[in-house]
Amino acid sequence: MSSVVDQAGAPRVSVLLRTKDRPGLLAEALDSLRAQTFSDFETVLVNDGGPIPAALLEPAPGRAITVLAPPAPGGRTRALNSGLSAARGTYVAYLDDVGISGSHVVLAHVIHTDGAERALLAARGTTVSHCPSSNLKLASGICPVPEYRAQGIRVTIGADGAPCNDRLDAFTEMRLAALLPKVRLGPGALSAWDVVRMATAEGASALRLPTGTLETGRRADLLLLDPGSGFAEPTTWRDDPYGPIVYSMDRSHVVATFVDGISRYRRGASFPLKPSSAEIGAAVAALKRRRLEQKR
Repeated sequence: MSSVVDQAGAPRVSVLLRTKDRPGLLAEALDSLRAQTFSDFETVLVNDGGPIPAALLEPAPGRAITVLAPPAPGGRTRALNSGLSAARGTYVAYLDDVGISGSHVVLAHVIHTDGAERALLAARGTTVSHCPSSNLKLASGICPVPEYRAQGIRVTIGADGAPCNDRLDAFTEMRLAALLPKVRLGPGALSAWDVVRMATAEGASALRLPTGTLETGRRADLLLLDPGSGFAEPTTWRDDPYGPIVYSMDRSHVVATFVDGISRYRRGASFPLKPSSAEIGAAVAALKRRRLEQKR
């Protein structure tokens, strides 16, 4: 999956579907996308299955749906969504071929790449969103973050979807992103400062958002952390705060969050879930029923 911002500045979502393995997947995905509340997203579905019924391509009001038709089975599209089993060294070039590359594009995961693909990412200015928890849970591999950064490829931190991650916790992603490269390259492979910047300034820059740093003229998007809560202490073992933030803290240390200068959360204040727990449970039950019906 990739997030794209077109020349007019409107976001666009690109989704790959291996529909030849599950014929009903395309219709299911389109139904889900049509149900989204945002209306300024164009959806690009890359389909590697058979013919697509015309009725499925009717867009939701105010949103276009485009289906890209890649080469025949066995071609470059297979590597887009098949993880370790796919032929390596193909999918970045394919996305570039169909126009999904450049400084306005963020590609998730990007684990298995060869030298030519890395050079292409760097040349186009395409951003990589590193999703370590998802990569570990699905046994997809480990993103070569230090190598990408050394080649001038911008890397941000993501979480993938809830089924592939479960926690969607930025602190967990930061900690894993900092630890994983050390196994291959040693303790200095990626600093805590670099990881915090990937999670803030680099992510904002990739999405062309006027935030990510605290400076005049940018949005005041920030959170306040309490190092004395939880199990983060001592935090004075180094002269800067980045090590404790990455290695010791978690979301329990968040005291308050501000979005564009407006307080959105304060510890101790009422913060009801939206949707509610009951609504979440009902949605899960409906999904289970649908899966059972599909298996019959």
